[in-house]
Amino acid sequence: RERLIDDVTRRERDEAEIRKFSKAIDQSPSSVLICDRQWRIEYANRKFSQLTGNSPSEIIGKHPSSLIDPGVDSHEARQLWKSIRLQVQRVGVWQGEVNSTRKNGERYWEQLVVTPIKDNNGESTGYLILGEDISIRKRYEQQLLRQANYDILTGLPNRMLALDRLKLALAQARRDESKVGVMFLDLDNFKHINDTLGHDAGDTLLIEAARRISSCLRGTSTVARLGGDEFLVVLPGLNGPDAS
Repeated sequence: RERLIDDVTRRERDEAEIRKFSKAIDQSPSSVLICDRQWRIEYANRKFSQLTGNSPSEIIGKHPSSLIDPGVDSHEARQLWKSIRLQVQRVGVWQGEVNSTRKNGERYWEQLVVTPIKDNNGESTGYLILGEDISIRKRYEQQLLRQANYDILTGLPNRMLALDRLKLALAQARRDESKVGVMFLDLDNFKHINDTLGHDAGDTLLIEAARRISSCLRGTSTVARLGGDEFLVVLPGLNGPDAS
């Protein structure tokens, strides 16, 4: 009788632990997917549904690659998950950023962590995929990158990006035995315009000058604002000194 009571108590305790862990997973701030050995989705928590707009019934049995941005080539998506699978098998974890899509077609960036689920013998019985929406962080990073490389007023590459592109163009020219055209431009009487008409008029002139210079050049060329009223034009892939 005492052993029966102990068994019942132990079973109730185990069931309570299972319920607790189940609630913890379902209420996790990260999206959670559990896949079987063949990477078929078996479980999706509440956060996953909130993040993607997909109900569990819509994705159960599917491969996680089906959730990748549909703009990504299907072969590319398969290759991505092949590399994930190989790394998980080799080192036990994969972490990275992927471009995913919600049910409504909206794209978003997601930080994923993929690990195997193992039994007491160390054998993989499935896989755990944790996801976090990092779209806001990615937008912030892109804004910082743009601010670091582009002129805020005209939207043209700034001095730093222009010099990088010039170095690349010169390196390519050495390989191709071609020429690179380089032009420095400034606006006549720009200071006079600023002094007499004001800085707003000067800014408008700079924006229009940037637009007109850009419209005269081919897509492979670079127009950059170096500062003030100074512009740089880089023309790669020229056949001779007169081509510019």
